[in-house]
Amino acid sequence: MNSANSYKWLDLDTGLPTRQDDIIALRRVRTARLLSFAAYLDFLGRFAPQPAGVLRARRGPTGPKPFVL
Repeated sequence: MNSANSYKWLDLDTGLPTRQDDIIALRRVRTARLLSFAAYLDFLGRFAPQPAGVLRARRGPTGPKPFVL
């Protein structure tokens, strides 16, 4: 397999067409009020806790040895 000639630059100006609705939505998000840390914790606290059995059944990292920072 030869992929030397298959790479093309992504031109964000022409490669991602945007409509007026997209621009309005991006401007609205840019000026939106961010949540404070306390409000974010309150938001997270509204989710129901998962049962311990579900948490224990989740798969963890895989590999020959634990990840170390």
